[in-house]
Amino acid sequence: MFTFKGCLRISPGPHGADFIRITQTTADPTEQTSSGLHRPQRTPQSRLHQDYTDHSGPHRADFIRITQTTADPTEQTSSGLHRPQRTPQSRLHQDYTDHSGPHRADFIRITQTTADPTEQTSSGLHRPQRTPQSRLHQDYTDHSGPHRADFIRITQTTADPTEQTSSGLHRPQRTPQSRLHQDYTDHSGPHRADFIRITQTTADPTEQTSSGLHRPQRTPQSRLHQDYTDHSGPHRADFIRITQTTADPTEQTSSGLHRPQRS
Repeated sequence: MFTFKGCLRISPGPHGADFIRITQTTADPTEQTSSGLHRPQRTPQSRLHQDYTDHSGPHRADFIRITQTTADPTEQTSSGLHRPQRTPQSRLHQDYTDHSGPHRADFIRITQTTADPTEQTSSGLHRPQRTPQSRLHQDYTDHSGPHRADFIRITQTTADPTEQTSSGLHRPQRTPQSRLHQDYTDHSGPHRADFIRITQTTADPTEQTSSGLHRPQRTPQSRLHQDYTDHSGPHRADFIRITQTTADPTEQTSSGLHRPQRS
């Protein structure tokens, strides 16, 4: 095992652990970073729903902000309804899913406000709101105040059989079976599992797509930050692999292209 920039640890071998652990307890008010260390819990208001943010140093700590409150022990689903909060262990990393119809809405709803037509980026800055159609599914947004519910909209229509990539281009919709790491898929059963299994082994250097097929493993540097990985067991690890290098300061979009890393 080696340490990347003192924080992100990459373990060779099966399911090498470049993940994000979020622990929330009232007894021990700390959260675990991807390095395994702990720090005081941030307030729910300051947490970004999926804000992979650089916290001191170049891309050292891309975490998942999940809000948990004790005052109002409910969480809001993508349909706007509330249900009792699941324990951190049972939370699916992106289980904010509308299950009306067979796999027709495995996405995160984005709400837009007209009063303040801006959205907050993961860096904390603001920019004009993009239309829902142009929003990238990696659009991580602050939930406190006028940007309370800018979630991820992935639309599927039969009338316009295209999907938008993060580069803003369109391509024919992939079938649910062929969708890759953006595929929030309904697996039925308790805590219906909108996540993607990506297996990593050293014996078989391939990764599993959401269709169950395999392709050659991408290098950690080329992995998209939406790389949700199953580590076997009940809801054990729907985490995200975030690798950032300073040698190759680019990030890969879902279209396969690269652009300069955002701060």
